[in-house]
Amino acid sequence: MARFVTVEDAEGLERTFEQAKEGHAVLFLHDPWCPISTMAYEEMERVDAEVHVVDVSEQRTLSKDVQARTGIRHESPQVFVMAGGAVQWHASHGRIRKDAVGDAIQQAQPSPGG
Repeated sequence: MARFVTVEDAEGLERTFEQAKEGHAVLFLHDPWCPISTMAYEEMERVDAEVHVVDVSEQRTLSKDVQARTGIRHESPQVFVMAGGAVQWHASHGRIRKDAVGDAIQQAQPSPGG
């Protein structure tokens, strides 16, 4: 089962990206008011990994920071699997499934030289 870590501020987001440089990190952008995001959250609960969660309804600045750092357009719900400091896989909406995320984590590899 997932171990959720709430990302509350820019420092927490920085720690998540630093973790992704050293190994891998899973980042989930979640809007608790959105039914589609609630379904994605239920899938993420079943992922056997630490999952860093940004509540986009409360932390809009952080979701914009994620977009700027990854170069990937914000679409909550959205999940990123990062390794070696780079996004290895991402999905949004109905593509967020326990098995897909788990497979992406298993396949996540550091970038060359990382």
